[in-house]
Amino acid sequence: MNPRLSLHLDLMRALAALVVLASHFAYERFSGGALRELRDLNLGSDAVVVFFVLSGFVIAYAAETRDRTAARFLFNRATRLWTVAAPALLATMALDRTGALIAPQAYVQPWFNDLPAAQMLLSGLGFSNEWLGQGVRLGSNGPWWSLSYEAAYYLIFAAVFFLDGWRRWAIALALCILAGPRVLLLLPVWAMGVLAWRAIASGHVDGIGLATARLLAAAPLLLYPALLATDAPTQLSALTSALTGWSPAEIVVHLRFSDEALWNTVLGLLATSHVLGMARLTQRTAANPHPETNAGQRAIRYVAGASFSVYLLHYPLMQFLHVALAGLPEPLRAASILVLTLAGCFAFAALFERPLAQWRELVFSMGPAGLRRACGAAIT
Repeated sequence: MNPRLSLHLDLMRALAALVVLASHFAYERFSGGALRELRDLNLGSDAVVVFFVLSGFVIAYAAETRDRTAARFLFNRATRLWTVAAPALLATMALDRTGALIAPQAYVQPWFNDLPAAQMLLSGLGFSNEWLGQGVRLGSNGPWWSLSYEAAYYLIFAAVFFLDGWRRWAIALALCILAGPRVLLLLPVWAMGVLAWRAIASGHVDGIGLATARLLAAAPLLLYPALLATDAPTQLSALTSALTGWSPAEIVVHLRFSDEALWNTVLGLLATSHVLGMARLTQRTAANPHPETNAGQRAIRYVAGASFSVYLLHYPLMQFLHVALAGLPEPLRAASILVLTLAGCFAFAALFERPLAQWRELVFSMGPAGLRRACGAAIT
């Protein structure tokens, strides 16, 4: 991949992770309501859509250029998820139990769902908490929902990409039924990232003129705030109500995190347009395969390299700090929650996310001989 484009995708990923964190910090119990505008604009939900587009792009890129076989694809995707998700889930359980001992009144619905440990582990590590219309919150870790969506998309993609004949469509259909209609509503958004990679890999982006590329890259940055200013999300929610016959409150109940599917589709198109435009524009500066590294680029890579950890751990950590630091005066308490949450997430990433290659080598070396033969020697 063009290294300049790779850096830009990392910038998008880093910003999306920080926006999600900031939007949750904006809850009054964490920040005292200082960032209420982030909640009003629902920016955190919009940032998850950017994650979906980037995920589809990277998964398609990895499958085509690195993995190449179904076994290696599944191994790499499973280790990418589990090496961070397993310790994050255990940390969530520990933080929730400790926080509930300190302040039981803070660990109640809708911020907390008290599940048996076995169900937490099975649903969380199986990424099935949103499948078949379940809609199960894992303790205080609300953001886990998107992993359930992503895992389903990985499997559906693998069936379509690596299989052929009747098996491709039979298994893909079975997986779609297992995921359920809520999850499938956002599959087109994720698939936009796949199509963006295919457009680049097939050379179609090469033929885009520079003026058109600038328009593709810049227009979404202007259209997004304009759409928010005209309250497009509410208008599209009204259209969803008209199409389904459900009230806005019923839409949330029935569709949960897919309640803004129409607006999310618009956002997916904007994000995809931006990626395609940047893919063409960065070609002009891609002659040097190792772009000069400066402080800004290092910061982007550093934050992006912890984005999965930030996403998965920040909410239960904030919830715990909210009760653990309850005796501090404002605004010291809110500032401490934010700083300690970021520090905790980056420390977690240093242990579990950044050493992905080493974790994969360990799992690979301990796996059965059949796994090693199926995946081959090179694990990336």
